[in-house]
Amino acid sequence: MKRNLSFTIIVLTLLLVNCGQPTATPTMRIDELGSIDVTIDQKIQALMEKGDIPSLSVGIVVNNELVWAKNYDGPAGLDSVYIVGSIQKPFTASAVLQLVEQGVLDLDEDVSAYLPFLVRHPRYPDIPITIRKLLTHQSGLGAQTEVEAAYVFQDDYSVYEFGEELLGIELPRVDPYPSCERLYEGLLTPGGVYHEPDVWEFEPGMVNYSNTAFQFLGCIVEHVTGQSLAKYIEEHVLDPLGMTHSGYSVSDLIEYHALPYERIETDYFLMDGVRVPIREGYKDLVENNLIELPLYEWTPGAGGLRTTVPDLAQFMIAHMNQGLAPNGFQLLQPETVEMMHQSAGSTQGNINSFKLVGQGMGWSLCEDGVEGHVGGQLGFGGTMIFKRTDQGTVGILMMINVNLEFLEQDRRWDWFTKYYSEVEQMLLQAGEEMLALKSEN
Repeated sequence: MKRNLSFTIIVLTLLLVNCGQPTATPTMRIDELGSIDVTIDQKIQALMEKGDIPSLSVGIVVNNELVWAKNYDGPAGLDSVYIVGSIQKPFTASAVLQLVEQGVLDLDEDVSAYLPFLVRHPRYPDIPITIRKLLTHQSGLGAQTEVEAAYVFQDDYSVYEFGEELLGIELPRVDPYPSCERLYEGLLTPGGVYHEPDVWEFEPGMVNYSNTAFQFLGCIVEHVTGQSLAKYIEEHVLDPLGMTHSGYSVSDLIEYHALPYERIETDYFLMDGVRVPIREGYKDLVENNLIELPLYEWTPGAGGLRTTVPDLAQFMIAHMNQGLAPNGFQLLQPETVEMMHQSAGSTQGNINSFKLVGQGMGWSLCEDGVEGHVGGQLGFGGTMIFKRTDQGTVGILMMINVNLEFLEQDRRWDWFTKYYSEVEQMLLQAGEEMLALKSEN
């Protein structure tokens, strides 16, 4: 999927880079809320300069309050909007669990009961695929598929012919553009029109991270509510939480939106391990090791949320505070929130600089009481992490408008460790120190 996903965006870039994009600067710009040690501020700016980070938005939450937030070089200060990738997953999970609370969905019901087609793992047909298994990455579905790479970009194929001519690579299409039900019936059913053999990759019950599972959950929400997932989340999560600069449409947020960049350190793009040379005449688009991409639409489920640090803080605080948001909105009942944040199964690996130990419902559980989610989507990255301690709870938020999709793995990890993870750890340490001071007072 990554090859085609990345390539599609490159094609858009090369075609549109000289067309210009609408920009506007909102009035009443605010770049900082609260204050922090000047040394930390200076270190962040130095890391941004060394790492060629175009813009950055950060925040620290202490005991259910956003105590400090700052935007560096974004188009609209703290109202600057970033796409936060897989941080979408806790939003999708929250939407699903609202419907569980209402009795519209049942966590342990076979999902086939909600759809006009049968959902079965072809190698384990006697094990029902449930909402719970999808939420906890235990459905047996693989990470992601090729057909979804085209589907999430919606139905605009106007630049495909250009891209195919440019590099001689045939791009995947979903044509005619299907409903999500038709897509997933064709993808999940052996012999289906969109079926890929590795879509069912694991035995159900094993924890294996799956973007496909969360895109599929979005389809289930759409079927039972009669609304798009984007519309449902906007009406039942974003708006009630007061997330006024968040959503899913580029056009709705264009005046606040940071532009996406990818880091390029060589004269080629790396796509699924294959080096694709940058064509002569296009190399001059790379400046300061960065190539600017156009803004793009994205169908939510596994990714796609556009938001700001102050907005995302409202959602994180609700989950830190038994479902209760700062404005008094009860996102989910306390027992539901507790269930979401319990481990359904052990797992290994890391989310950025944090070591994984378990998987909740849309939330990753890490060592030392740390939990949350991180996200990376073409041209963007983000972190939403909080930590429970005996003194209270501290959380950090971070958003950037650069990603590393086209770098060699060792170079990607080197950059990430030196710059992005360094800021994460600095913020968490500062937050814990703020929490300690509050506890003393």
